[in-house]
Amino acid sequence: MTTENKWTVEQCCCFCTLRTGSLIIAVFALVMTVINLVSSVYAASSGHGYASWVSFILDVCHLIACIMLVFGIQKEKSNYVMLWVWTTIVMIVLTLITAVISFIELSWQNAIIMVLTVIIYGYCVVVVRSYAISMQMKSVVSNPA
Repeated sequence: MTTENKWTVEQCCCFCTLRTGSLIIAVFALVMTVINLVSSVYAASSGHGYASWVSFILDVCHLIACIMLVFGIQKEKSNYVMLWVWTTIVMIVLTLITAVISFIELSWQNAIIMVLTVIIYGYCVVVVRSYAISMQMKSVVSNPA
């Protein structure tokens, strides 16, 4: 098994194609990112410190990646899809770090929510990455060198 084929799935949630699942994930991620962006703007404008501004900047980057994901799925551009995958992996790592800090501070509710978020987005990354790989394989088959 090649490295490329590790951590891939053939369907999303056992009932829809990778393309459909990736589109659902794209819309879900776009909505969640907009909600997080609005929350970050509110927190930053309320004077909650630099962390709110950092969150705002990260949310803007993720919003751009979500838009690129939708465009990449519609136009079958695997590079745009992989941009979302890598951006989301960075967000997952940052969320994990924040979850560990929340566990240390005994903020159990926040830590549990963050861990659940990581699990959900982790599965989303696997599905979207699988779709990107399938697009790359399809382009190699249709355009042999």
